[in-house]
Amino acid sequence: MNVLAFAASLSKGSTNRRLIELVAGRLRARGATVDTPEFRDFDIPLFDPDICERDGLAPGAQEFAERITAADGLVIASPEYLHAPSAALKNALEWISRLTPVPVSGKVALLVSAASSPAGGVRGLIMLRETLASLGMWVAPHVLAVGRAAQAFDDGRLKDPRLDAELDRMLDGFVKVATALTRG
Repeated sequence: MNVLAFAASLSKGSTNRRLIELVAGRLRARGATVDTPEFRDFDIPLFDPDICERDGLAPGAQEFAERITAADGLVIASPEYLHAPSAALKNALEWISRLTPVPVSGKVALLVSAASSPAGGVRGLIMLRETLASLGMWVAPHVLAVGRAAQAFDDGRLKDPRLDAELDRMLDGFVKVATALTRG
């Protein structure tokens, strides 16, 4: 099983990147091949339909689409800004939504977030779920939102044992569903 797992953050010190590294390690332990790009490396300009129509897909958006296409499932860690998901991610999705078929269509996603607020970014994940579903993606029903993220990690685990166990349960379900969808 191939998984694309990324933090939709442009910040080098992102706690969402730390969460993705934790997730990727656990997915690898379950036998998955995990692609963990830095989101900033896609270098996707602001979406402009006129430029897209005239010049086609921006090279960074094309690379993003190709990485999605190669994956059986996605794990997305999105920071929350003003109760919304990452603008960089929303922008990337706008670019790839112009492709036929849309690369995320028919794929499964698990959404996670790490934020400084006690809610852990869950409000942004709600909006992200709607966006991905509108593109034909199957989004796992449960999300993981890690609150007070700067203090939440300890030696490859989440400090809160209940949250850490919940992550394992969610990853088991994600692998099961993504594998089933891949097999058709």
